[in-house]
Amino acid sequence: MYGKIRSDPVSKKYHQNKINNLEILYQQTLLELENQQLKQHNNSQLYEQYAKLNQEYKKLQANMSNLHQMMSDMQQREWILNTRLNHYLNMGFWQRLKFLLQIPIE
Repeated sequence: MYGKIRSDPVSKKYHQNKINNLEILYQQTLLELENQQLKQHNNSQLYEQYAKLNQEYKKLQANMSNLHQMMSDMQQREWILNTRLNHYLNMGFWQRLKFLLQIPIE
């Protein structure tokens, strides 16, 4: 031992612990990065699904609007037909006969 110069006063165990700690930190950092990338990927997929659902919703709204318009038109037509039917039901016998023979009603 005498005459031997130690260039590194710190033990090998200390350096090994430091290396192990850095490797653990590296692994944790990799896992965090993978998790962030996975979250980004999931977020992009969710955004695409949201965009598709939003388009479908707009199409359904347009269809509903068309259906409401058609229903309104049908109700108006039904009202007109009911009015005509009531008019025919309130006609007398001779008025109906004239109507059936296409003779103008006075």
